[in-house]
Amino acid sequence: MRALDGPVRVCLRPLRERRIDIPLLAAHFLGLAAARCRRCIKRITRPAMDALAHYDWPGNARELRNAIEHAVMLTRGGGLQRASLPRRVCAQAASETGSRQVRPLKAALQEPERRHILRALEESGWNKTCAAERLQISRSTLYKKMRRHGLD
Repeated sequence: MRALDGPVRVCLRPLRERRIDIPLLAAHFLGLAAARCRRCIKRITRPAMDALAHYDWPGNARELRNAIEHAVMLTRGGGLQRASLPRRVCAQAASETGSRQVRPLKAALQEPERRHILRALEESGWNKTCAAERLQISRSTLYKKMRRHGLD
């Protein structure tokens, strides 16, 4: 009984050694952050999850939680997008995946387009007509591109 009186020491391996836990932890933190920020974000897109899975997480679960909270604040409904994640997370994932394989040109060009559209939407307060004018495209083209990039 004396052994139970002292502090209990729990040893866990770093999150980078338990990558299989990242999707479950990320989903849990997404639920908490979405509820706290009163956002209707129920899923993490595949590109975002890939970026989370490739990051080393030197701050372990606390850093993962902070990254998810950061992304939730930048996401407007739909799924949590890769572009909403902190730059350091995306940068490491891009350098790792970029060094292994060359992506098709169409796929490589979609992310900058998505970020540009997202920036125009945010600057216009998500007014689609104003955003389309800023981008110098028709509103129907903007809607198609938003749907393609998961911004609807």
